[in-house]
Amino acid sequence: MNDKFLAMCGICRKAGKTVVGTNLSTEAVKRGQTNLVICASDIAKNSEKEIVRACEASGTRLYRTSYTKEVLGESLGFNEVAVFAVADSNFAKALLNIISTNAENGGTN
Repeated sequence: MNDKFLAMCGICRKAGKTVVGTNLSTEAVKRGQTNLVICASDIAKNSEKEIVRACEASGTRLYRTSYTKEVLGESLGFNEVAVFAVADSNFAKALLNIISTNAENGGTN
């Protein structure tokens, strides 16, 4: 895996700082236990609405990646992941920094 964003997602997971899945992520957001939520490009519309609503209500940052559920899942050690939340401010900052750097360099993730 060459991509820094995906590699950092995997590091977050291995460190135990992610909440994986729409329902678990939504609940964690509502409880104020997350710093960032990442959505796959092919997340189901109803799932997306649910997590967006929770993020807006709590002020949690949401990032819609161009990666599919399969690609995100692979980086986290699953078959598919539509959404996951980052439950650590330092990891969230690191991911947002990678996102920002990619955007500055013309990347889409």
